[in-house]
Amino acid sequence: MGSMAGLICLLAVSCTSRPLEGLLIVTEIPSDNPEGDFKGINWHEHLPSNFIAVRPGIPGKEELLSKDFHSVRAPEISYDGKKLLFAGRKQREDAWQIWEMDLRNRKVRKVTSYPEDCTDPAYLPANRFVFTRQAGIGNPDGEALYAGNLDGSGMERISFHPHEDRAASVLQDGRLVYITSQLYPEPARAYLMVMRPDGTKALEYYRGPVGSEPASRAWETAEGKVLFIQSAGFDSGGVLMSIDRRRPLHSAKELSKGRGGSFRYVSPLEEGRCIVSYRPPGVKEYALYEFCYQNDSLGTKLFGAPGFHIAEAVLVRERQRPRILPSEVNPRIITGQLFCQDINYPDNQAGNKPAADREVPRAVNILVSGVDGPLGVARVEEDGSFFLKVVANTPFQFSTLDEEGETVNGPSGWIWIRPGERRGCVGCHEDPETVPENRVPLAVKKPPVEIPVHKTMADAKIE
Repeated sequence: MGSMAGLICLLAVSCTSRPLEGLLIVTEIPSDNPEGDFKGINWHEHLPSNFIAVRPGIPGKEELLSKDFHSVRAPEISYDGKKLLFAGRKQREDAWQIWEMDLRNRKVRKVTSYPEDCTDPAYLPANRFVFTRQAGIGNPDGEALYAGNLDGSGMERISFHPHEDRAASVLQDGRLVYITSQLYPEPARAYLMVMRPDGTKALEYYRGPVGSEPASRAWETAEGKVLFIQSAGFDSGGVLMSIDRRRPLHSAKELSKGRGGSFRYVSPLEEGRCIVSYRPPGVKEYALYEFCYQNDSLGTKLFGAPGFHIAEAVLVRERQRPRILPSEVNPRIITGQLFCQDINYPDNQAGNKPAADREVPRAVNILVSGVDGPLGVARVEEDGSFFLKVVANTPFQFSTLDEEGETVNGPSGWIWIRPGERRGCVGCHEDPETVPENRVPLAVKKPPVEIPVHKTMADAKIE
């Protein structure tokens, strides 16, 4: 079956019970606007925009869904295909907030009501959702991830480093994949991170080559591929990328290699196909195309509108609900634990020899530093292991020190521990896919070293 015919067949669903089932909801943005700079993932943040429902191959049947909004973005379809979660603002001067639309009757309700911008919502299992909210540890312009119930209750912050965290989506294993970029102590390029929906086990997921960074929300396909747009060093869009969910650090593939033009957005369909927002060489406006990621081929143009960029698109349909992960967060305590097997573990990705065979100083101490300065120094065991207890929800970095107190390596990236969380790593520079040695490190035979971080909540229970 041809690609266009296949998509029309997929979209040709009965409209009796759910009038929008099988249609695409797209974000439409005027292409002639002096405020559009085409840079970054939120390139249309200040522009007016609309959601319209379209059926490819049947022109003239578009329906405006956002008539009461100045601007909308980041559409997300519920797992049962009946609702639309999105970021919107009624007036241009309003803060962005999260809204939900019942696609059966088009009724809209407001989910968040904060003075700060709230964007990039994504459905979680069990009637919850995750979103980005303006925050700031170390930088007032930062953005952090929050999660809460769809009725607006139970909101809590789940990311705590001095970064911008945005564009989260949910993998089928229940974890969140999202774009992050450091703001403090100096800005750094963006990359993908992954963590559980309670904010635990945050890890680097994918970092592109120098000069590149993710430029769209990442989506997982039915085959376990994670698709996203990666900035290619120019202002308007980027290239289409794929990584394998099972080995994200070592499976990157540019699907659009050798193709001109630029990509802005991707969302999966089925059977090896996805929808992309794409602008061919020499063309002014982005439109929707089908793309087959099994053979890296660009298919038929699905929808475009003169005078508008088509920036985003999601298919209204039921989709598989991700796994619900149990939470280890314990709100009754204020600490978490962190264990490392060997701070002198070699960097396997660089092919280094073990520390004992290298012409480098051996680290014997670990320096823990927060946003406001040093938090403490801990002596590590003879085998290089350490075991720490730190105040939760507080960002910190590591540096390894030699006997003279000189830095051997570091500082590391920012880390945080959630209340009651227990985390471990093989070493300070290990390949993140490395399996730890089957031995009992010396550090775990003793109580953890308490780092004197911000002695607040003195009456709280420390465990």
